[in-house]
Amino acid sequence: MIRAYKYRIYPTDEQKAYLAKAFGCVRYAFNFYVREHERAWKEEKKTLGAYDLLNLFRVEKKELPWIKEADSQSLAWAALNVKKGYKSFWEKINSRPPHVRKKGDRPYQSYTTGGSLKVYFKQNLIHIPIVGYIRARLHRRFYGQIKHVTIKQCASGYYASFCVDVRENSVSMKPFSLDNAVGIDVGVHHFLTLSDGTHIEMPDVSRLQHRKAFLQRRLKHQQPTSKGYEKTKLQIAKLSERISNIRRDFHHQTAAEICKKYSAICMETIHVAGM
Repeated sequence: MIRAYKYRIYPTDEQKAYLAKAFGCVRYAFNFYVREHERAWKEEKKTLGAYDLLNLFRVEKKELPWIKEADSQSLAWAALNVKKGYKSFWEKINSRPPHVRKKGDRPYQSYTTGGSLKVYFKQNLIHIPIVGYIRARLHRRFYGQIKHVTIKQCASGYYASFCVDVRENSVSMKPFSLDNAVGIDVGVHHFLTLSDGTHIEMPDVSRLQHRKAFLQRRLKHQQPTSKGYEKTKLQIAKLSERISNIRRDFHHQTAAEICKKYSAICMETIHVAGM
C-alpha cells in the first residue's frame, strides 16, 4: 500500500537558494514539455510520451548550462507530471490540460525527485539529493520503502511529502450489511445529507474570509513595488492556505467518521463543481 507522509522542513539560507533555483529549473522543463506536446499534437496529430519528451529535452539542455544545477530526476518527474496531466484531462478527471506556468501564478512552488532519499527520525533530519541534510519536524514514523519525495514551498514555509510503500498486503474490510448502509446526498444548503436524516455542515470560515477580503481591498491601493504590497500579499496567501487546510482536514475527518460508522456507502454521480 502506498501512503504519503508530510513533514515541515527547515532549510538553511543556502539550501533555500538552491531550492529556488530547482523550482525555476523544473518550471522551465515543465513548460518545455507542455509546448512540445502541444506542437506535436498540432503539427503531427500525435501525443508524446514521457520518454519522448525527455529525449527532446536532452537536446535542449546542451544549450542551457544553468539547468544542470537541478536534480536530473526532478526534471524527469516534470515530464511524468505533464503526461499524467494530459491523461487526466482526456479521462475528464481534470477540467483543463497542463498549461505553461509563470513564476508567481500559483500560491506554491514544488518539485518531485527520487534517488538517495533518507529519513533519520531520531535526529529529525532528512536527506535530499544535492540539497543534503535538512532539519525536519518528523512527528510521524513510517516503515517501508520510500518511492519519491515532493518538496513544496508555500506561504507558511517548506514541506516534504514522502510517498512510501508501507508493504501492507491486505486491508481489513467490514462485513457488508444493508442494515448498516447509508446514502449520501451532496447539496447546496447542507454540505452532506445522510439517508438517516443527519445533516453535515462545512466548518465556518467566514471570519477568515472577511479578513481575506479586507486584505485584498487593501492590496488594490498599494504600490506593487512597495514592501507593504509584498507584506499584504503574503498575509493573503497565508489566510488562503489556512482556509484550505481547515476544509481539507474537515473532509478527511468526516470521511473517516462515515467509513468507521457504516459498512456500505452509496453516493450519487453529480458534477459538484457546477453547483
